[in-house]
Amino acid sequence: MTSTQAPRVIAAGMIGNVLEWYDFAVYGYFVTTIGQLFFPATDRTASLMAVYGAKALRTELLAIE
Repeated sequence: MTSTQAPRVIAAGMIGNVLEWYDFAVYGYFVTTIGQLFFPATDRTASLMAVYGAKALRTELLAIE
């Protein structure tokens, strides 16, 4: 990597990190709604765990390219 590429690489890494945290924050904000709509509402803890498990699975599957 040359010295002219370093700022672009750092900026790209920062943008990716910010987008990942934004995704996590939005998902965390809507986790209760997603849990109530898509998973059994009889046990809230199990529903929340299922939502976070689905997000982890989605993230891993999207990482495979």
